[in-house]
Amino acid sequence: MELVDIIDGAPVKGDARVLPLRDRSFLYGDGLFETIAVHGGVPFGLDDHLDRLTRGLKVMGVAPSLVLARAERSLAAALQHNDLTSGGVLRLTVSRGTGVRGLSSRGLDQPLVAVLVGAAPGAEALRQPRTAVTTKRRRPHPETLSPHLKCAQYLGAILATDEAETAGRNEALLLDWQGTSVACATIANIFVLIDETLITPPLSTGALAGTMRARLMAMAAAEGREVREDLITADLLAKASALFLTNAVRGIVPCAQLDDRHFAASALGAHLQQRVRAQIIAACGTCWLPAP
Repeated sequence: MELVDIIDGAPVKGDARVLPLRDRSFLYGDGLFETIAVHGGVPFGLDDHLDRLTRGLKVMGVAPSLVLARAERSLAAALQHNDLTSGGVLRLTVSRGTGVRGLSSRGLDQPLVAVLVGAAPGAEALRQPRTAVTTKRRRPHPETLSPHLKCAQYLGAILATDEAETAGRNEALLLDWQGTSVACATIANIFVLIDETLITPPLSTGALAGTMRARLMAMAAAEGREVREDLITADLLAKASALFLTNAVRGIVPCAQLDDRHFAASALGAHLQQRVRAQIIAACGTCWLPAP
């Protein structure tokens, strides 16, 4: 069955999936997005995504009151028009809207809200080991692009992904804005395990304020585990016994290889994966992420 997307509240499919040529997200990447996993027809962590979207809108200078109610209605419409009881993924996109040619955003007060609907990743894709390369591409300085902005401009991550695939890998790590430590992966935050301590790069490196990143940090702290932010330099990486990737769709995923370094399976990683599955089942009644 063909999935139905939502553009400005209207259900669309097929050739009706069109955007104005002067849409600023299309022209300049002048927009935000959130990727939301749906389990059993229920979006998981929706409040976390809307909170980050709200922070991003404020950074952009777009009044959240122009967007949030429409976003919630569009998400509800996407769930109404699609049977996602077996799972799915919603990509909520907010563009500043359409305008005349040029960068100025003055006077633009009609944001466009769209929801693209996709199927959940298959079990085979979810179980495929993640193997990564470290690229020389850098995240922008946090004062250039706030870590709370999940921005529609992803060219740097796309080029890094191309680099990884050329090397026969399925993920790439990006450096911080100074080029001295690892900041994140292309579509995920990263954690390393050193002597039972979980370490993740601070947002000052340019890493995105990921919703699953925050969830993992809170979950580990609640269990009494040591978790902290620190720069993940080459020297620190050399001490790591495990490397994890986190995002809202895949949850917590172990990375089996980084460059020439192989990582063994981690008991803590399996435990954390199971904890995330338990949280999803508690919230949604089911979970399509595979058991570790």
